[in-house]
Parts: sequence; C-alpha cells; structure tokens
Amino acid sequence: MPLVQSGSTSATCEARSNRDQVQAYTAATLKVTITPYAGQEAGAGNDPLTPEQIARKTFTRSPLNNLEGRPYPTKAIRAESGKAGEAWSVRVLVQRADIVVGVEYTANPITGDVAQEAALDVADRAIWESK
Repeated sequence: MPLVQSGSTSATCEARSNRDQVQAYTAATLKVTITPYAGQEAGAGNDPLTPEQIARKTFTRSPLNNLEGRPYPTKAIRAESGKAGEAWSVRVLVQRADIVVGVEYTANPITGDVAQEAALDVADRAIWESK
C-alpha cells in the first residue's frame, strides 16, 4: 500500500486498503497533508505576518476540538460508524512553528481511542520529518 504524494504548495500523501486488496476483514484509509507557511506573504495592506503567525491563524480557525497535554498545539475530532460502532474516522491537526500537518484516518475494525492514537502518531512523525 504505497503513499502517493501530490501537491506543490503543500504535500499530500494518501494510502488506501480495502478488504478485497488484503483478503482480510479490515480496511483503512490515510491522508496526510503537510503545509509549510514559510515564504508566504499575508496581510493585504497590513504589516506582513511571519510564517509562524500565518500557520497559527490557519490552525486556530479549524473547527476541530483542542487536545491538551500535547507537545505542540493539536486539534482532533472523531466519529464512529458501522452497525456495531467498529469503524472510526479521525481528523487531527498539529501545528509546529510554520508547519501545519493534517491527518485523516479511517479504519475498521478499530476502537476510537486506538484510531485517534494512530492518527496522532502519524501527525507527530510528519512534524518530525518535515523539520
């Protein structure tokens, strides 16, 4: 299951696995988007903002819920689906300096806590690798 990258102002990688491909009773999708704000101007008539200020504004505008106790500002939201609540979709947003990483992860069967932890691990790794 390769991660396919696309994008020029931000890097987006996606991977999918379904039950037919792996011959198992499981499926997952993963999308990671890394957006660097260095070198981008902002402010249309106002004083220019620093790349970190632009990243912070983008992060702050997200409607996701804040997660406390994380090394970097983090937001997340998750939703269960499936007849028995065995499938979960998780969206995570992490900001570090001038970089914002977004992760969308859907899997089944899985619990909500495990799905969220997996999405956070991927986001943390993307932050680490992008610096």
